[in-house]
Amino acid sequence: MQAHWDLWLQHADFERMVSMSTNSVRLCAWENFCEKLQMYNSTTAGTFYWTWQLQNDTGVWSMQFAINEGAMPSEYFPFGSNLTVEPSREAIVSDAEKRRSEWREKRVQGHMNYVAQWEGGFGFDHYAAGFDEGLTAALEFFSKLKFPSKLGFVRQLASECAIAYVFQHGGSQWQWEYVYGFREANDEFSDFVRYII
Repeated sequence: MQAHWDLWLQHADFERMVSMSTNSVRLCAWENFCEKLQMYNSTTAGTFYWTWQLQNDTGVWSMQFAINEGAMPSEYFPFGSNLTVEPSREAIVSDAEKRRSEWREKRVQGHMNYVAQWEGGFGFDHYAAGFDEGLTAALEFFSKLKFPSKLGFVRQLASECAIAYVFQHGGSQWQWEYVYGFREANDEFSDFVRYII
């Protein structure tokens, strides 16, 4: 986990180093900073602040202040804070919905091929249901919030949805397949969005 003061100190150290350095050192420092941020974003559930904005914030106690002061990138949100490029968010969601069946069939087939190496029955209907629910959740987060965003804590959300699904439809032994399908849908949509924007 990265605390708010960690982020601010890293930013302040980076700014101080950049102001005292040559262009080549600045470039190297910037690349190092970007690599750390990229590694952090790809291996954690993300950054969080417990406070969005304070009335009289003069420090880094709120996320809004940190963004305004440049301690956090203005493009903090995973898909950008202001999606102004074409196509629009609505067009992206519409296109994803049109591809839902194709993506599901491709992923279900890939999953079936993978598990074929083991004997026993599998709950591919659970996988497909998880995929549909996962894609629906990814689309909701992307399109309904103020900023285009992506799911965090995907495995936990998938597990909670799987419990509800198994409660209604049975097949608790295939709950893991629901979770896997849910996560695969989220990956499919994230890759799709990254490719087009």
